[in-house]
Amino acid sequence: MTDGWVRIGRLVSGAISDPKPLQRPKPPLRLGSSDEKRGLRVVAEHADVRPNAALPGTEIAEPQRLSRVVDDHCATVDRAVQVRLPSDADSALRLAESYVDAGFTELVLMPAGRDDVG
Repeated sequence: MTDGWVRIGRLVSGAISDPKPLQRPKPPLRLGSSDEKRGLRVVAEHADVRPNAALPGTEIAEPQRLSRVVDDHCATVDRAVQVRLPSDADSALRLAESYVDAGFTELVLMPAGRDDVG
């Protein structure tokens, strides 16, 4: 079934074109990479937000270093980091504060599992 359109060789007749309007404001473009030469340059040039999915146990020095690389590629960069929270509230707060103290301006908090929400 073609819902009213007909294919004639490489041509299509009777198809409905219904593109959706542009969103304003547009959704933020989130790009991430750890490729320092090319990937982070693209992030710096095009991303609205740079997520950094730091694995549990990753020292804060590594996301800081990669953010400095992004800063070198583009003078003005919105920095964001995704943080997997420890299960106890005090440790989670200390971890989030360490990222803020390090200069990150946006945090996406990700509880590790059901037991970590509360």
